Amino acid sequence: MSPEEIAAYIGAAAWLPQITSWIYKSVSKPSLKLISSPTLELGYTTLGPIINLTSSISAERRDALIDKIELQVVHEKGEKRILTWSFLNEKQQEMRNLKGETVEITKNQTAIALKVPTIALVEKLIGFQDIEFQMNFKLHINKIAELQSFLKKDNPNPSEKLFASKEFSDFLDFFKNQMYWKEGKYNLSVVIREVRLRNPYIENFCFSLSKSDVDRLHENCSKLAKDLRVSLGVSTDESDLPKWNWVYPHVMPIN
Repeated sequence: MSPEEIAAYIGAAAWLPQITSWIYKSVSKPSLKLISSPTLELGYTTLGPIINLTSSISAERRDALIDKIELQVVHEKGEKRILTWSFLNEKQQEMRNLKGETVEITKNQTAIALKVPTIALVEKLIGFQDIEFQMNFKLHINKIAELQSFLKKDNPNPSEKLFASKEFSDFLDFFKNQMYWKEGKYNLSVVIREVRLRNPYIENFCFSLSKSDVDRLHENCSKLAKDLRVSLGVSTDESDLPKWNWVYPHVMPIN
């Protein structure tokens, strides 16, 4: 074997680890891991039942592309609800204002897809909402808006008749009945769907709501009319917008 041939074999051998790595990455699938913060934010507003979960997501073997995350929430008495990711919020940096107060600068975006690289840990606040609620809520809003337009033909300021109408009463009943958070223990499954994985990655947690938590959320049901006064243009003062109550239950992983 000539020196040139020996040099060629040595050169080819030097590339073997890199080639092997390329092949491994091309055929391997990502392995995901999610870690939740100690608490979650839970509420009920005109956006419906909401859970905001701050979490860290990591990927091994290959970068992951997540195209959907759902929460399956099951009460201890068996009632099951599904919330779908709606937005992603990421803290960009912290700075101090002239008063010396710490101000967070965040980036908020609609949840469409999330890339998780193997070289970094992705930390996000993920907002989950009830899509079915929002569809029904929009139907009620449309009915109220149509009635408002009809009443304006005879009265440029029909708020009194609007808020006394059956349509508005039905809307209030709907909003009150859809506040389905209850006292007791909940099991929470975070279901992550990655484009290359046949089966979703699932992480399980639990949390509990006390009677005072539920009572606090029920108070939000009485704030819908106040919110609608602004959204329907009856009031132009945004200070009339209600301040929604939130609760912050502790989250425990389930092994």
